[in-house]
Amino acid sequence: MGVGADCGFYELKRQLTYKCEWYGSELVIAPRFYPSSQICSNCGHQQKMPLHLRTYVSAALR
Repeated sequence: MGVGADCGFYELKRQLTYKCEWYGSELVIAPRFYPSSQICSNCGHQQKMPLHLRTYVSAALR
C-alpha cells in the first residue's frame, strides 16, 4: 500500500510536505472551496456549472 491508502488527510498532507521538501518541490494546497473544476486550465476563464458536470472546457478550446 502506498502513502494515503490507510491514513487521514492530516497524515497525507504531512507525508506530501515531507516528500516535497525532500525532493525540493513545492506543495500547493488549494483552499477548501476553490472552484478548480470551473476554471479553464488553458485560459483561466471561470464559468459556474451544474454539479453533475465535472470538467469545464472554455468555448475557445471547443
